Amino acid sequence: MRKLIATFGAVAIVATVAHAQAPFADVPQDHWAYQAVNTLAQRGLVIGYPDGTFGGKRAMTRYEFAVVIARMIPQLETYIKDQVSAVKPGETPNLSNLATKDQLNGFVSKDDFDTLKKLVDQFTPELQMLQVDVAGVKKDLADLTRRVGILEDEVSRVKINGELNAIGRGTSTDRGSRNRGVSPLDLNGRSLNPSSNILERYQVLYDMDLALRAKVNKTVTANLLLNAGNYTGGFAAGTSVGPTPFPFPYGAATNGSNNAEITPWKAYISAPLSAGPLGKMDIEAGKTGVQFTPYTLKLQDYDAYTNITRTDNGDVVFTGLKSTFNLGKIGVVAYGGTHATQAAGGGFPLYVTANYTPRTQNPYAEWQLALFPGIPTTVAEITQSAGFHATMPTPLSGQLGLTFIEAALQNNQLVNNSTTPADRAQVYGADLKLKLFGKLGFAGEFSSSNLESRGKFKIDNETAFPRDLHNAYDGRLSLNAGGLAVTAGYRQVDPFFGAPGSWGALGSWQNPTNIKGIVTTAAYAFSSRLAVTGGFDDYRSVVRGYGANALETANDTKLQHVTAGLRYGLTSASRVDLGMEQVLYKDINPTYASANGDAKENYYNIGLGSDLGENTSLKLLYQIIDYKNHFLTNGEDAKGNVAVAQFQVKF
Repeated sequence: MRKLIATFGAVAIVATVAHAQAPFADVPQDHWAYQAVNTLAQRGLVIGYPDGTFGGKRAMTRYEFAVVIARMIPQLETYIKDQVSAVKPGETPNLSNLATKDQLNGFVSKDDFDTLKKLVDQFTPELQMLQVDVAGVKKDLADLTRRVGILEDEVSRVKINGELNAIGRGTSTDRGSRNRGVSPLDLNGRSLNPSSNILERYQVLYDMDLALRAKVNKTVTANLLLNAGNYTGGFAAGTSVGPTPFPFPYGAATNGSNNAEITPWKAYISAPLSAGPLGKMDIEAGKTGVQFTPYTLKLQDYDAYTNITRTDNGDVVFTGLKSTFNLGKIGVVAYGGTHATQAAGGGFPLYVTANYTPRTQNPYAEWQLALFPGIPTTVAEITQSAGFHATMPTPLSGQLGLTFIEAALQNNQLVNNSTTPADRAQVYGADLKLKLFGKLGFAGEFSSSNLESRGKFKIDNETAFPRDLHNAYDGRLSLNAGGLAVTAGYRQVDPFFGAPGSWGALGSWQNPTNIKGIVTTAAYAFSSRLAVTGGFDDYRSVVRGYGANALETANDTKLQHVTAGLRYGLTSASRVDLGMEQVLYKDINPTYASANGDAKENYYNIGLGSDLGENTSLKLLYQIIDYKNHFLTNGEDAKGNVAVAQFQVKF
């Protein structure tokens, strides 16, 4: 199929036309018709003067506009009739020649015909002087618009887009740390290369997501997100976000970074459904995704060093049914289904964790619970769950959300010698957003979790679960004024709170618990090229967490979390990012405290990003990791480095 620039026929304004234009007045150069004709020319529908311009060097006459329009219409009509006649009602058109977005951009659209109709209305007298049947032209244009609509509907039946990432990653441990037999961890709890040569075990990873959306009929759509590559099943799985650095999130247990898999990440049918008193609801059936709030249901980020939409968007993948509907002004999202497990495969496993503090990749190391060893650790894998999230408007232009989740657990995943492991979890909560006044807003969330064994509220070792120590509270005020954005608030996450959510990280400690304190962030854009960010959190422990009175309310352990960043645009398409993060642990459990001082984690980042064209980018990151007196390294200092390069294309 040739582009319309050839199919429609080129319209060239020749010298004879210029000679005949004398009786007609010039069209002012600020007239909307110039932009309209230029737009059609850019779409490949017309060609202007020999120098390629339309009024760029002098005003066009009304006669010239009329000639352009008159010569274009018959060519358009012939083209559209030929194309529509090849598409029978209910039949899928042959799209083999519509291979690329650039090619599709060259074809006629309903907007093009709207522009033509406006031009015909504007230049009716001149078209009549050219003996054009204006009434017939308007009728033909209306018919052509309808026919083009048929083509656009058919082409839109199948939509394909995707994302391709090529990733290089290397890590190293400095020579002094290696000689002492210690190594820091990266932000996701992965061990670093024991060599001081960052290229010695360099990984080359690739990941491709191909999304296919096909309209089965006017209401039903089939959706597929196909993932291919060696990233998800190899590298991304090697993290201690879960109870162990499980070697795979799906597929073969031996899958490594050199092996590739092709897996349907999502595969579901979406359709509207009449649900009687509930009215109309939109359903998704099959393998799909869902997320509610950070403290109830949201997938953790398994790789803090790359940006991949599929794993960063927070969707928890499950196989089952999801429905979206309204009850008056109340919007409801409900779901139910099974989740991937290490054994069953099918996606990233989902966990309920509590008191899962920073640790090495051996979760059963003697000092794995260095912060709060007196609090039993819960690490339970979810096999199936169901829940809902309802939202409703409130005063102050706000929104209130209510959540409930019921989950079944793998009964062999609870640690610390529990004689009757938990087999069920419940999570419920409420979230609120308000626009207080001016630029000031509020966002808050409350969540509570229960672990049960055969319907009984419990914790390890058959002791009662303290009912006032399994909640999470997070409330923050926000101010956005010009280039300044500031948040300040309070957060408390009790030691026994556990939910399949993602509420942030303190260094390598993801989803921290047994903390309470002030949280602040700030960001300021000096210009479109220069911006700075910062944050400071000051926490205390909710309970002591160690010793004979582990559950006694005490603020013994103190944590301070500091972040800072700077972004500078080198050009309109490239930028440099500088950043740092520090976690300071003070007055921790004396058994694991270092005699040399407080434990610190320091991360220093140098990044470079460049847009290589539309939907194409390159990102480079070099990170220095510096542990001081850290309990994860037996009180020793440890240093290491991470280098990551990511080339991304979206289509």
